Amino acid sequence: MYRMRKIVATLLLVVIPAAAHGEDVQPVRRNEREFYVRLLYGVGTDTPINKIVRGELVLDEERTAIAGVQIGTPISDTLFGWPMEVAVNAAVVRHLDKSLQADANEYAVAVKTWIDRFPWRDSLGTRFGVGAGLSYAEKVPANERISLENKSEASHLLLHLDFSIDINLGDLFHSPNLAPCYGGVAAWHRSGVFGKVAAFNNADGGYNWISLSFECRGIFQW
Repeated sequence: MYRMRKIVATLLLVVIPAAAHGEDVQPVRRNEREFYVRLLYGVGTDTPINKIVRGELVLDEERTAIAGVQIGTPISDTLFGWPMEVAVNAAVVRHLDKSLQADANEYAVAVKTWIDRFPWRDSLGTRFGVGAGLSYAEKVPANERISLENKSEASHLLLHLDFSIDINLGDLFHSPNLAPCYGGVAAWHRSGVFGKVAAFNNADGGYNWISLSFECRGIFQW
């Protein structure tokens, strides 16, 4: 738990302030008006993020799910001088809570950065991404509300985290037409930051959804 707190603190203290103040983030030089569109579909899990990273995963019994679309745009090619792309994005996610409650929407905004400097990048482009921002749910997701019982009140507004790993589909299928596209898996997370934030109704807990994602760049420009 202590390690997870350090991860969240680092995301809040490094990624979000950097994007907000722009002191160490250089402007994008290739195309400031390029947008990407990302599609998500995932299933709910009671497994904490730190265990998911270690390969542990138990899906919830009701098989609740999410389906959503995210639109973002790059704002920098570097972060603190490192070659890490930084983008801002917004998403609409539909929560499919099956028999537990009626379906409802979640709205999320975030800053996201990717690491893609892997040794095999020339043959298979691979990215690890971390996003942090805010999530507002029209209805608190059913299993999230259940996980908070006897601990704290639920909250419509929570911290949003987005961890992803994906590969370039153009490299995978040897197709230049798919070069702007990536496919992979992601952990979509809502959290109350351990009950320490009044704006989150001091919610002590959260929930995760393991998702498949498909993203393409340059679909439209502005």
